Amino acid sequence: MSVFAFQRKPSDLRARMLVDHGRSTTAATYIAGVQAMHRLGRTMGELFEEIDVLVTPTLATPPGPLGALGGGDLERFIQTSGSMTAFTYLVNLTGQPAMSLPLDRLASGIPIGSQVMGRFGDETTLFRLAGQLERAHPWFAGTISPLPR
Repeated sequence: MSVFAFQRKPSDLRARMLVDHGRSTTAATYIAGVQAMHRLGRTMGELFEEIDVLVTPTLATPPGPLGALGGGDLERFIQTSGSMTAFTYLVNLTGQPAMSLPLDRLASGIPIGSQVMGRFGDETTLFRLAGQLERAHPWFAGTISPLPR
């Protein structure tokens, strides 16, 4: 009996596919991935010895329609979500503090995030910067158009 109890909801099916994919990963591949992640973390640590913050888009593409990541095709899910989250992926791997601020909007009113990464253990700089940016450019001043049904 599996530890995981999955229902037939799309999110559960994706989780099931990811669990199955993970089970097919060898120990050697897993260890190589962890080592690469640690090298990346050290490289980012060196970069942040020279800079205070790094600003990137939060998403690499504008947000897609509801259901854009749906379906039972694991390769499509990985490709679509991976291409959208290319910038957030980096801080998820390295464990650095980061925040996403809604500093812009599409013509439809949907917020567009700007991700700000900070030094390891320096969340204070991010919070201070967020406060300064919100005072200069309040992001709750307008309203967002409702999503089409």
